[in-house]
Amino acid sequence: PTQYIFEKLVGGAFQGELVRLTLLDLTRMGFTLNGKLTSELKQKDSISTADMSAIEAEAYRISSGTADEPNQEAVKVLKRLGYLENQFGPDDIATLVYLCELITVRAALFNSIALSAFVDYISESREGPIKFGCDGSYFKKHPKMSTLINSFLKALSPQRESEVFLADQGSGVGAAVLATCYD
Repeated sequence: PTQYIFEKLVGGAFQGELVRLTLLDLTRMGFTLNGKLTSELKQKDSISTADMSAIEAEAYRISSGTADEPNQEAVKVLKRLGYLENQFGPDDIATLVYLCELITVRAALFNSIALSAFVDYISESREGPIKFGCDGSYFKKHPKMSTLINSFLKALSPQRESEVFLADQGSGVGAAVLATCYD
């Protein structure tokens, strides 16, 4: 509980679990899934960050008209969590999609807040754009993470041009590895 505190807020290894814990709490309170808990939903790590990415990519396809409702990725996750199709409806699917989007925005914002502190600090002694190389599957594979982080970073540090880009080194170190470089 006292280790990797910031990583748990933003790291890809933890985001699916945050969605699961939030869905579990909402279900316990009776706000979704008719209050019915399954053993699969209670199981740690039964929702992955890859599930989140797939759900959000499908939500994007639906909003752009290239896929139809309901979000089939969310349906797959709910079925894998032990729910039969007659045990969930459109509102439950929408809740899961929204939770994924909300946790993603939260992670992007936390990352951007930390990076904006670097931008502000570096801006005091250097000129030119500031670029951050980011390595990690969450940043690499999530359909909106790069866009969200860069948008938040621009809003948080508008005085200086900055960018976060994929620095895919294949090192496996993860999203916590950031390298700062200057143009």
